[in-house]
Amino acid sequence: MSKTAQTRLDDTFKYLEKIQGISKTHLSELKIKYQKDATVSALISIDGSWTRGDNQKNKRHAGRALFLCMNWYGAANKISDAKSYYKNKTENEIVEAVKSFFPLQGKTKQDVVLAAKTGIIKPNAGPNSSFNDNNFYKVSRAEILAGRQKFSLACYESVTFWMYTSGLVSLRWLKKFGTQPQGKAVPSSVWRFGPVKVASATDASRIPAGNVIRYFRPPLGLHYVISIGSGKCIGNHNSTDMTNPKVWLSQYGGRPTGHTSEFQIAGYLATMQDQFNKQVKRKPRTDEIYLIHGSIEPVNKF
Repeated sequence: MSKTAQTRLDDTFKYLEKIQGISKTHLSELKIKYQKDATVSALISIDGSWTRGDNQKNKRHAGRALFLCMNWYGAANKISDAKSYYKNKTENEIVEAVKSFFPLQGKTKQDVVLAAKTGIIKPNAGPNSSFNDNNFYKVSRAEILAGRQKFSLACYESVTFWMYTSGLVSLRWLKKFGTQPQGKAVPSSVWRFGPVKVASATDASRIPAGNVIRYFRPPLGLHYVISIGSGKCIGNHNSTDMTNPKVWLSQYGGRPTGHTSEFQIAGYLATMQDQFNKQVKRKPRTDEIYLIHGSIEPVNKF
């Protein structure tokens, strides 16, 4: 027996409410937006190509929940592709995809630190080199953590990637803020950076874990990393000159590699300043080579 438009939506929201871990605040937002939308109900309807039967009922509920979230994301045009992609997947795989569209309950900046420590991003890692409008519905956190979706990302995108895989933010957040802003403008709509320009290696070494750090050097050079405590950070796609053993100041321990690596916050700053001094023949002013930092917790978390 065919579902009515309203029954389909009601059943979908009942299923969503049973999914553990997703933000109830954002689920309420989704429900308010679509709970009476007959057009969306038709959009998430599943045809006979998905196996029917009582043992497949929850999988079909999960599928409708996913397609509803995709519409919320602004990608109704990809729902047809997703229906084909997920019809032979398990209910659990679909649920993990649904959870991608929500921040997860209880996640904090410490979870982002853990994600950075464990989430190595390798060069030329796979065919899906970044999140985009063609593959987003396939990149659940579970698929990434299992190594079935791999990425090669620049520094800013790596920071936002770790925020996503940690569960602190969702795919919807990543769509809006996941790409590096242009130029030197501080992305104040993303993070609350402190007002102080840190040019002292001593001050840099005291930055606590769970902060996003943005390095500056002329001309228009900048770099994003995550602080992990004990004066260290993790960054990806680190500048080639900074990875050179002849350039890196050895008193700061191990140098960064070109891709995901752990190194001293102060070491990166001091090495940039040392290179400037050698090239320009003077010490940089405190407003030329410095860093700013603030909590990795974003201004808007969704």
